[in-house]
Amino acid sequence: MRLLLRLRHWGLRYWGLLLLASAVASSAEDPWQKAKELAIGSDIRIYKQGSTQPISGKMAGVEDGKLQMVVKKDQIAIKQSDIDRIDYRPPKAKPVKTESSVISTDGFGTNTSSSSSTSWSRDGWQTVYRKTR
Repeated sequence: MRLLLRLRHWGLRYWGLLLLASAVASSAEDPWQKAKELAIGSDIRIYKQGSTQPISGKMAGVEDGKLQMVVKKDQIAIKQSDIDRIDYRPPKAKPVKTESSVISTDGFGTNTSSSSSTSWSRDGWQTVYRKTR
């Protein structure tokens, strides 16, 4: 009886470890997946192998191990194997409007001054793909 309980206990451990290992393996994310999820029309920069200057343009799509982008008015395709890094810039944020006013009174009357400003913030470039070596 004890032997049967021990075997059952080890069997549960074995299956538990197997489930844990499969969960870890499935959670290991494909680095190319983030590139596939970029929205069409996003601003992107591609760093090709051996190049120090990026190719800048708009995302046009990803398929069959190739990234398609629009550079100026031309659409080009770059193989995944030729890409070292992909950066993208998030879309422009909504404008933030700030207003302030100051009312002061002195011995001669009331003075009012006000100011208003609008700022458009935009986050910097974010890396979404880096070739693993």
